[in-house]
Amino acid sequence: MNIGHLNFFKVNKCGLYKVNDNNTYGLELSETFDLIQDWVGTKSLALTIPWDPKEKPNRSKCYCKDIYKDENTGDFLIMLWKSDTDSTGSLLGASEDGEIGSSSVVKYTNSYRGKKVIWGRPCFYWVIPELETIVSIKFDHSICDSELFQDYVHSS
Repeated sequence: MNIGHLNFFKVNKCGLYKVNDNNTYGLELSETFDLIQDWVGTKSLALTIPWDPKEKPNRSKCYCKDIYKDENTGDFLIMLWKSDTDSTGSLLGASEDGEIGSSSVVKYTNSYRGKKVIWGRPCFYWVIPELETIVSIKFDHSICDSELFQDYVHSS
């Protein structure tokens, strides 16, 4: 059985606002995620990063692995994929039993058995527009990164 830990976040503002005006002019929470779902559409995983990694090389790469909307509740479940690789698609590892000062590393590249791979870990989020709430869901095999989630939504 998998055990998940939930963190709840209140969305204070989401949308388009005029200066010194608290009224929204579109892009409330539900519409924002509808548009992200439409944008992701049937793209391949590599095309779902909403910023140019060459222009922002110090920002972690983040992709949309899956997004689902429950038509009855209007809630969204989103799985983002946070890449652990460097700019060349490589992932480095160090031997657990290696000596301190050892320069030995293991290198995984962005191909595995002849196919391109984006190495990383999943990040799970539940968006509840009716309650203006976002829930991060943490499992043993996943990570949570609220800043990365915000960057993804702002950039999409």
